[in-house]
Amino acid sequence: MGIPGVTPRIPRSPKPPSPQTPISSHRMEKVAQKSFVLRIDAATMNELERWAEDEFRSVNGQLQWIIADALRRSGRLKKTKKKQTDGTDPTLPL
Repeated sequence: MGIPGVTPRIPRSPKPPSPQTPISSHRMEKVAQKSFVLRIDAATMNELERWAEDEFRSVNGQLQWIIADALRRSGRLKKTKKKQTDGTDPTLPL
């Protein structure tokens, strides 16, 4: 069904960005991600699922947080500065 005489528009999926081009917008900055398969025993997976649920994250989000935290603690990943959400500039004196 539809409007007679009007051809329905088929939505196109966005073209993926090249890895060299950083993506940014006024709303959110996207970071290129890589995928991999992880083999994990059932008991560890069950505990990971419980931990993720306790912190209101997906298992994938929990794994990303655990890895990033471990990299920061070991000094392999620099600490990120938190963005101000109240619209103030943290570099200016109050």
